[in-house]
Amino acid sequence: MTISLQQLDERFQNYVAGYLTGDPDNDYHIDLKIRHSLRVRDLAARIVRDEKLDAATTRLSLIAALLHDTGRFDQYRTYATFHDPSSKNHARLGITSLLHSDLMSGFSTFERRTVLGAVFLHNVRDLRPDLPEPLNTVVRVVRDSDKLDIIPVVLEHLSAGADASSKVTLDTKDAPARYTRSIYNKVLAGETANYRDMRWHNDFRLLLLGWVAGLNHAAARTIYRERGYAETLFAAMPDDAPMRQLRRKIALRLDSPSDHTSLSQPRTKQTTVSG
Repeated sequence: MTISLQQLDERFQNYVAGYLTGDPDNDYHIDLKIRHSLRVRDLAARIVRDEKLDAATTRLSLIAALLHDTGRFDQYRTYATFHDPSSKNHARLGITSLLHSDLMSGFSTFERRTVLGAVFLHNVRDLRPDLPEPLNTVVRVVRDSDKLDIIPVVLEHLSAGADASSKVTLDTKDAPARYTRSIYNKVLAGETANYRDMRWHNDFRLLLLGWVAGLNHAAARTIYRERGYAETLFAAMPDDAPMRQLRRKIALRLDSPSDHTSLSQPRTKQTTVSG
């Protein structure tokens, strides 16, 4: 029996409801990830449509997009944080959760393997260039969708002042004129900055700008541009010569029609980077 996407959605809702305790702080953060998962699935639906992917790859991409952050729920219940370095890798936690729940019951072995692979790889710093299909495409759709949805969540908290959740801003400090030069240099070069190096809110903003270089699909860059993320991020940072140079670089990257192959950056050791 083939499990429909609607049936999976119902399973997911039942699964995540078990993490709601009635405690306002807990439920706020669990609900953040529930809504994030649903929005990532919806963003994936637009990307696969605009990229005209085949039906099988589309189905796998939507399944993986919905389930990509399954590990976040156990992570928050156990550690009260979404910060992987101070807890555990949420992708690996997600594999454990998926293997010990009924979320993937009824899926074919091929579907299970592909989705588990995409969940496991969705937050590595760089993907191997030789991943087999359809895993290669599926995980890249998930990564693009994940990043596109994380951005407005982080923006909201970076501008929330005292009401911001440090669990979302990862304990970075609000200092409007400050940013870490090493992070800036990475982003300017089109390389991936590391969460571990962040100290200031502007470092987080730079990291979000740096994601442009890693977006795998023209459809994802279109969404980034349509939503005005670059303008919002730059508006909150110093208007100095380095930032103006970076603004020009980001504009060129957003206008690129190229696919992942020509946009790919030098490979480095695979370490966790995305949310």
